[in-house]
Amino acid sequence: TAEDIVISYGDIIYNKKIANKILNCKNSLSTIFLKSFLKLWKLRFKKNYLQDLETFEIDKNCFIKNIGNKAKNTLNLQGQYVGISKIKKNFLSKIFKFYKVNLIKYNLNNKDITFFFNLLVNNKFKIKGLPVLNGWLEFDTFEDWKVYEKYNLKKKKIFDIDEFF
Repeated sequence: TAEDIVISYGDIIYNKKIANKILNCKNSLSTIFLKSFLKLWKLRFKKNYLQDLETFEIDKNCFIKNIGNKAKNTLNLQGQYVGISKIKKNFLSKIFKFYKVNLIKYNLNNKDITFFFNLLVNNKFKIKGLPVLNGWLEFDTFEDWKVYEKYNLKKKKIFDIDEFF
């Protein structure tokens, strides 16, 4: 029998609060997003902070309207996808069927998850956005760790590293 599936990037860490938030969500398809992402992005990417940002827009009920396109500015960014999502077991067959039907047309084997999520949204699938303010970190490079550590030492806490261990 199928179970709910949690999809998580491998280059992130997140606390129990975030894990519980995604695990306890009752929506068929849901994803965590960081509401207060800009400070963290500017810290990590300095002058080139737009280089890694993707679009993320939600409606008034927190369902995703746009995700995964290259962000040209921060005006319409309502958060940042963090790489933690869940598909409920009763929704898996619908997602798999959609994937199979669109595999070749959109070359899905060579696309990332945000492309697939945006494709789902554009085809009237509802993805519930679950906002968080902190408790998540991404490690694209070892430099990220050094930046987080340096920032914490200055007492400008954007996270508490102890909450992850």
